[in-house]
Amino acid sequence: MNNSRKRRTQAERTAASDKAMFRAAIKLIAKEGPSKMTLAKIGKVAGFSGGLVSYRFGSKSKLLQATADRILDLWTDHVLRPAQEQASGVQYLELAAKLYLEAVESRSDLMIALYRLMNESYSSYKELQPAFEAYDKRVRQGIVESLKPAQKAGEIDPKADLEAFAVLYMGMLRGIALQHFIDRNAFDIDSAYNMVEQACDRILLKS
Repeated sequence: MNNSRKRRTQAERTAASDKAMFRAAIKLIAKEGPSKMTLAKIGKVAGFSGGLVSYRFGSKSKLLQATADRILDLWTDHVLRPAQEQASGVQYLELAAKLYLEAVESRSDLMIALYRLMNESYSSYKELQPAFEAYDKRVRQGIVESLKPAQKAGEIDPKADLEAFAVLYMGMLRGIALQHFIDRNAFDIDSAYNMVEQACDRILLKS
């Protein structure tokens, strides 16, 4: 008998089932929105019983909170961290914007689920709001910290308000995303990215 395939530990099986449940939750939220999502549906899509999903997370509210945290972590891994590893200063922001808008154009389940949960966090599911508040604060602080060295080095206009720019930057990207979700044929997303790039340069770089 070939024992080359090592049996997974309980921790590994739990991690695998959690991953499948999160993937199912993201798919259902993207397709139907959080209101129509149920633990039973997640179990069916993930290949488990609704009872196991309930046992693992306790309630729909707790599952939504865990899913929001998971999505935000994935966005850090897919957009912010790769951009940070490849560039710094204004170039980092421009690369992050490019990666972000590429994800918007692809209309992935992850992107759609992110916006559906974000929009619900200040209306029907206010328990999600703390996660998005903390994430936004962390991203804004990250933008400021990424630009401070360049500003100190004289590469960025010393009069530029980095905190206010961080708000503007996030607003530009989210505004483009929402318009694209409403009507994907309304504008060319590459042209929109070019304008984001020009805005970064004109606001931040010394003339």
